Amino acid sequence: MGLQYMALNGVSRIKLLGVTVQERFSVEMHVNYMLSVCSQRIFLMKRLRDQGLSAKHINTVNYYEFINTVFHAIIISLALCYSIIRLLFDCGTLWQN
Repeated sequence: MGLQYMALNGVSRIKLLGVTVQERFSVEMHVNYMLSVCSQRIFLMKRLRDQGLSAKHINTVNYYEFINTVFHAIIISLALCYSIIRLLFDCGTLWQN
């Protein structure tokens, strides 16, 4: 029985662990997305202030949003490190006999 070949369609970008990576490992789209998210959050904070939310409560919202973002970044970093180590191990380039 012969090997069957599948045609693979190329993609110009892929989202891995929340990070958009383009051809040639460019992260321009991801950076633009993150800038857009930051702009939206600044707009939200200004709206909350304009609606009368105190600075203390706005700081609380910012604090928990920051904690959430940092926690997410740590999880992604750990998962990426694990994936790279696993790939190297599977390729036999790490811990060779």
